[in-house]
Amino acid sequence: MHRGVRATNHPAAQQNQAPLPHQPLLLPEGDLVAGVVQSVEPAFGAYIELAGGVPALLHISQVSHERVELMESIFKTGDPVKALVRRAQGRSRGCMQLTTKALELTPGDMIRDPQLVYDTAEETAAALRSALPQAGEVVKGVVLAVKEFGAFVDVGWTEGLLGRRNISHKAVDRVAAVLKAGDQVKAYVLRCDGPGRVELSTKMLEATPGDMLRDPQLVYDKAEETIALRNSRIESFWSQTMVGTVVAGVVQSVKPCGAVIDLGGVTGLLRRRQISHERVFVFEKIVQEGNTIKVMILSQNRKRGRVTLSTKKLEPTPGDMLRDPQLVYDKAEETAKMYRMKRTAEAAASAAKVQPDTSNQQGISDDGLNVH
Repeated sequence: MHRGVRATNHPAAQQNQAPLPHQPLLLPEGDLVAGVVQSVEPAFGAYIELAGGVPALLHISQVSHERVELMESIFKTGDPVKALVRRAQGRSRGCMQLTTKALELTPGDMIRDPQLVYDTAEETAAALRSALPQAGEVVKGVVLAVKEFGAFVDVGWTEGLLGRRNISHKAVDRVAAVLKAGDQVKAYVLRCDGPGRVELSTKMLEATPGDMLRDPQLVYDKAEETIALRNSRIESFWSQTMVGTVVAGVVQSVKPCGAVIDLGGVTGLLRRRQISHERVFVFEKIVQEGNTIKVMILSQNRKRGRVTLSTKKLEPTPGDMLRDPQLVYDKAEETAKMYRMKRTAEAAASAAKVQPDTSNQQGISDDGLNVH
């Protein structure tokens, strides 16, 4: 029985568990499945019936790494097939989507000898699962589809989502103005939770905010160089910065609770209450996505990757961030130095107050005798 398909020997239970025609049982992406060809559309793909009557589509573009001219030259009705689940909920005609291309040991095997691909399918699938993209890697891919919220990218045998907010440090009004289906891209892997659950970013590959809007090819050409520099900056950040340090960053996003700031590979949180000594009513008028600002580090935790920030501490006069943010940034280092000096003085005074009174404490005298 295929992994991901539940079954029971009780006839009544089996009847209750049978998938409805318009509510097919969804198999996990990355699963190796077996099925039978139900029909073939020569220039489009083959419809496969999996165990339990689950319908699936093997699109012509997912058959082989080499170009397939006619599906009928490889498949005919009734043929047994082994394939990987590419998408549990396909975009094409509402079917689950499959791939045999990912199971090829050598490009073109599905055209020359499909049975060889099926015979080695289990071994190949296991190897693929262990070779999923890893967070922090730069991967090559091809844009499969563009939506308002982002683009789906083929990154091998699985897909990744390049969300609109992860395309550029600058605001992207229309994804279609930057990417189109068929584009060859490079992207940074933000997260991979398994097949079909890969989160991508090209924003992380920008040497200068907005490069993806101006010249995407430049971003791809320098991708590895940019990431190497970014990683170096991250290490430098954690080794050289401390609480009270002033750093420059780019506003990644603005939420009601605060703003996420890119500090050169490390992200920090600037909470609303840390914007100004005076009350902030309209956060977005002060801090906007893409803005470069200066902030003071309030706290940092390398193990958890957390950094909290403040511009309130940098205000020469309470409310300056509301009236003139640039003034705050221009005087940031000077104000921060004064702040640190004040904190040092306060700490010294506090330590002096808690000095223990040893006049009535038991101790050891110079001659080794107990004294009171």
